[in-house]
Order: sequence, then C-alpha cells, then structure tokens
Amino acid sequence: MPEQRREFFRVEYPSGYRPRLTIKGETFDVLDISECGIRCLVGDDANFAVGTQINGIVRFTDGEELVCIGTVLRIEFGTVALHQEEPIPLAKIRSEHLNLIRNFYSKYN
Repeated sequence: MPEQRREFFRVEYPSGYRPRLTIKGETFDVLDISECGIRCLVGDDANFAVGTQINGIVRFTDGEELVCIGTVLRIEFGTVALHQEEPIPLAKIRSEHLNLIRNFYSKYN
C-alpha cells in the first residue's frame, strides 16, 4: 500500500473488492474511502459538476449500506472525489481495512 499522507486514513480498494455507490439509479465503483471522503470511478462521460451536492447509498461488500450525502470536490481522470457531509464511522473504515487484509492481501503474501 502507498504511504498515507492525508488528514484521514484512506482505504484503497482493488478491483473486484470494491463497494458500490448508487446515485439516482446509476452505480459506480468506489476506489477509496476515508471518514470524510469517497472517490468513485465514473468514466469520462459522467454527469457531475464541482460543487454539486449528491445523495446516494454506498453498498459495501459485507452487505452494509450507508447513506452518502456530500459535495463534488474534484473530477479528474474518470473519477469523482466527494466530501462527505456526515463522516463515515471510523469503525466502518477500520473494518473495511481489516476485511481487505483478510480477504485480499493475505492471498498474495
């Protein structure tokens, strides 16, 4: 994993183990999450604008769902970065990190 140099710890998901974010019936792969942010793979033709508020549902691979209410901060290279209005619970961030270690990274070490 790359070095973390951010204010909040970020969980980065490998392909095939990504949660999904659904906004207005469209579903996107979550590339990474932190307590206050989500970055999604949206492709080059996605209809997002910086500063726009979004409402959606994040569905994690363990079946848990969380409401996502946030603002579009950045759009680049087919991704959208969202700032969460309500933080994702730190306990969820930790459990996602542990699940990745158990279910993905341990298979390759």
